[in-house]
Amino acid sequence: MRLSVAILVALIYGWGEQVLFRMTGWRPRPVIGPFAWYHLLVMGPLFIGVGLLTYWPVIPTLLVIEDSAFFLFHPSAVRGPDSWVNFGLGGRWVASLWLPHTYVLAVGLSVLFWVVEAL
Repeated sequence: MRLSVAILVALIYGWGEQVLFRMTGWRPRPVIGPFAWYHLLVMGPLFIGVGLLTYWPVIPTLLVIEDSAFFLFHPSAVRGPDSWVNFGLGGRWVASLWLPHTYVLAVGLSVLFWVVEAL
């Protein structure tokens, strides 16, 4: 149940972010790499808080879920080889979808956290 709440928060955040971008045309100005102030002051603390209140190993995966929801609900946003989500690490095409290596690393980090927590 707690994990479902964390996933739901990430999905709602991704949906809300794309609504904000599409309705207002707002494009945040990056301040640290691709991260804008709202990433650092709202999204990061929100996901850390939700993760700590629900199931902390899932925190890196929440970022992947949020980002995937953003691209799912914002069809004009393009995730591909030139997308910021790659963080310079690239990715691969899998079944006609771009899978950034950062997603694989984030989910892998969650699995590692889960193993550490289980010990």
